[in-house]
Amino acid sequence: MRKRLSSLDRHSTFECEYDRPDRYRQIFEAAKTGKVIPRGAGVSYAAASFSENSRSIDLSLFNRILAFDQKQRWIDVEAGASLGKLFEFLTPFGLHLPVQPGHPQITIGGCIAANVHGKNQFTEGVFGPLVQKITLFHPDHGLITASASENSEVFDLTIGGFGLTGFILSARLTLAPLPGRAMKESRIRVGGLEEAFHRVDDLKSGCDMIYCWNDLSRTGPDAGRGYIVTGNYIPEAEEKRAVADYTPLDPSARRFRPSMFGDLMMPWINRLYFHRETWSGKPRTVPLFDFLFPMVGKEFYLDFFGDRGFLELQVLLPADGITEYVRDFLSLFRRHGRPVALTTIKPFRGERRLLHFNGTGFNFTIEVRNTARNLEFLGTLDDLNSRFGGITNIIKDSRLSADVAERQYAGYGEFRDRLHQYDPKRRFTSSISERLGL
Repeated sequence: MRKRLSSLDRHSTFECEYDRPDRYRQIFEAAKTGKVIPRGAGVSYAAASFSENSRSIDLSLFNRILAFDQKQRWIDVEAGASLGKLFEFLTPFGLHLPVQPGHPQITIGGCIAANVHGKNQFTEGVFGPLVQKITLFHPDHGLITASASENSEVFDLTIGGFGLTGFILSARLTLAPLPGRAMKESRIRVGGLEEAFHRVDDLKSGCDMIYCWNDLSRTGPDAGRGYIVTGNYIPEAEEKRAVADYTPLDPSARRFRPSMFGDLMMPWINRLYFHRETWSGKPRTVPLFDFLFPMVGKEFYLDFFGDRGFLELQVLLPADGITEYVRDFLSLFRRHGRPVALTTIKPFRGERRLLHFNGTGFNFTIEVRNTARNLEFLGTLDDLNSRFGGITNIIKDSRLSADVAERQYAGYGEFRDRLHQYDPKRRFTSSISERLGL
């Protein structure tokens, strides 16, 4: 069948071939019909699971828990199992996945393919190291069991490989003891963007999770003011939200989307939000589910950009030179003169390799309305970010070009060459792989 599919930012929308099988043999048969790409929850910001030229194979019905060892702390799951489902299952056993992105609808297959991060990348890293082994299907290679010691080349390409190595059917994941079922959350005001970076750097080692919200909807002297959110587990707390209750995201749905975030309204919306979120100034106890998945209950936010959607640029910047970066960024921002809807900062620690969004420094994110002026602005930021040694998160940016990706990622050529060697017919393609020349 054909279906109209959209990326979460709604920048990419195509009429695509689409199947939703419920038997493994149907997956195997579909993989032989031409170019394909696996699809999980279908909520990547970029078009990771569809394109005009490939068949999107929805694996969301393959969501079973296959095996579980509480003592050895591992779990086998099908790729379509969601973070919310695992949260419900693991929490009563006092176990969890220590790395989780921001919405419970996201699938395990998606977490592996994007090598995602959570609110605690500085302390826990990215998702890849949690993966012990995977079962993969490729029509030219058949069923593959891959791990660090078996078919390691495929294993290495699949983690952070954007679904381009085949269908991830199942995975064994390493679990960790759950330190607490609620978080002590504190909010610390910062007066501007440079102060925010430095305060996050000062606080990162003293909390379990940390991120910063900043207001760049105005270009004045307080541009980038905001608040840092720190979270620490409360060991004795009971989970008040053991059920993963949330509104599913569906960027492909045809419905009315009011355009609320215009250039005139955005500064007032952000000002009200800032005061609402920081008026108390006192620490509070937050259920773990709510802290892990802050988008839950705010799904309407994405619709308020209207039918044209939004654009997100998420860049990982080295810590060295961050003061100079902020100076140059604010200069470009003020010259641009248009409000940014959302800005966040997170500390990172890790190693760069291939196309993984990983390294040491700061994760800096902005979201803007999808307009021609904002597209031009993000293009100038690509040059700025490249000059300061930044890398743009491929899974979050649906307008990133192959030229910019190759400039920023030292492992771009290695990933492309190894992928083509493994899959010379390029059976698996998506809008991401086509746009980036992979």
